[in-house]
Parts: sequence; structure tokens; C-alpha cells
Amino acid sequence: MLTWPFKVEMGFGQVPGATDVFDSGLDLESPPSPPGESLHAWFETQDKKLFQDFRNAFSEKQIWTLKLQPGGNDNVELNWTHEQVTFAGSLSITDPEGTFSLNMFEVNNLEINTGQIDELHIIFSLEEK
Repeated sequence: MLTWPFKVEMGFGQVPGATDVFDSGLDLESPPSPPGESLHAWFETQDKKLFQDFRNAFSEKQIWTLKLQPGGNDNVELNWTHEQVTFAGSLSITDPEGTFSLNMFEVNNLEINTGQIDELHIIFSLEEK
């Protein structure tokens, strides 16, 4: 039995040895959508739904698409932590229209209404010195 609130842990980032497509052993496919009125979230890349989406460590820019399927409660709180090495870059979360943008290094949560927003973009950009 699931009780509200429940937590789903997902992972994304850039790691050595990863490519910009699905990598068996690094990326993790999402299970099918749960039945009933349960929230379902995944990273969408090409034709796959992923719980973990790791990309090429040497790319200067990456965009992850986070899809949200509303559950019984449209209000959802997303929380994140990060393991970063020191670098000159930015990591932000926004909606596809760019109506807001949060610095994910300065803020660690976002409350959204999945009835209004069903897709978010996480954007990493390396700033050259």
C-alpha cells in the first residue's frame, strides 16, 4: 500500500563513459505507468522512459526532459540534491515555455501543479573561462 506522500528517486547527470543515448548499465528504464491515480514521472529521451538518464561527461550543454503524469493530487513537490565537482557552469529547471527558471545549485525544491505543467526541462550549460 502506498501512502501519500511517497517518494520516487530518480537520477540524471553527466558521467565518464556515458553517451547521449541509452547506455545499458548506466541508465535505468522506467516501469510502466502505475494503475489508478498515481503520479508517474520519467526522463524522456528518444523512444525511452528513464528513471536514470546519464549523459556524455564532455558535452558543453545537455537538456533533460522530465515528464509528469498527474496522479490523484495535482500538487507535487520535487526535491533534489546534487553531487558536483567544482566547475564553471549552470544547472537550471524550467518549463518548456521558459516562464520560470530556477538555479538548481541555489534552490533544492520546486512545487508545481501537474494539471497545468506536465513537462519540465533541466538544462546544464558549461561556461567557458
